[in-house]
Amino acid sequence: MENIFIDNKINVTINIPKTTLKNINLSNREGKLNNNKNKIMQYKNIINLIKIKSLSEQMDLGIDILPIVKVPNNKSEVMVLFASMLSNKYTEYYINKYICKILQQPSNNVADMVCEDSKGNICLCKFISNISKIKKNSNLIDIDYIICWECGKNNHYLLEEIEDSHLLKINQKKINIIELKAIIEKIKQN
Repeated sequence: MENIFIDNKINVTINIPKTTLKNINLSNREGKLNNNKNKIMQYKNIINLIKIKSLSEQMDLGIDILPIVKVPNNKSEVMVLFASMLSNKYTEYYINKYICKILQQPSNNVADMVCEDSKGNICLCKFISNISKIKKNSNLIDIDYIICWECGKNNHYLLEEIEDSHLLKINQKKINIIELKAIIEKIKQN
């Protein structure tokens, strides 16, 4: 018996009987093997359709000058949006106030990106979709900028708000926060 469960967050659980998996791995009979491969392809197609549906339901940025159309949902999407805003002639001004160049994406866990700030200094950047996801014991001592989609409500870490930027105080250090959502809203107004 195959069960497909889809919850509200588009997480998909497919229970394939062990006998089916065993037949796929061990069966020498071509007919059974092809039948099981077809079932798995059907499951994969269902998953892909669900992903496409969830993407179409995702909110639009509402700005036509960027190649990114949808609101970012995770750290990777925030990084892509940031890079596209930095490299776009219509939006770079809003980012260049803080960061001018992407220098490297390091392989260590300290920072997500090494950049050059508006003063020509090398800075370490951390990306996150929502600033409220930062834990109080996070190791951000070396981080200069946190770049997020939104800061969220009732965040007790925020120290002060300055235009499109916020300051976060963790472990006696003030870290600049760049909220891309606020920048997008400002671009829409202009």
